[in-house]
Amino acid sequence: MRMVYDSWQDYAGFNHVGFYVGDINGAIQAGYAFEGTFSPVTDGKAAEGSSVWGSSLMSGTNYKTIVVNEALLVDVPGKICYVSDGVKVTGKSEAVTENTDTAYIFTNNKKECLWHL
Repeated sequence: MRMVYDSWQDYAGFNHVGFYVGDINGAIQAGYAFEGTFSPVTDGKAAEGSSVWGSSLMSGTNYKTIVVNEALLVDVPGKICYVSDGVKVTGKSEAVTENTDTAYIFTNNKKECLWHL
């Protein structure tokens, strides 16, 4: 089954979960911290043994940011650029968050992202 919501706020409210879609500045204002390291993603695969600090993501390109607090399949327009721990990249624009810890996905596309249960 695929459910579509009018906005990410509608999804978060209906399902009573932590969820955010927007730019990095908005995520920081919403209280999300970009601490630790993030894996770069190339051709739909996370680079193993390679990582960047969250602070470097905040100072560079303003990526579309998806913050998830549940296990979820996330399908984004464009390409996934970076992911945090707890995210398994399954394609150039698709990833699965594997647990209920806060997971971050960064994409190069400014369009609204889709998410699937």
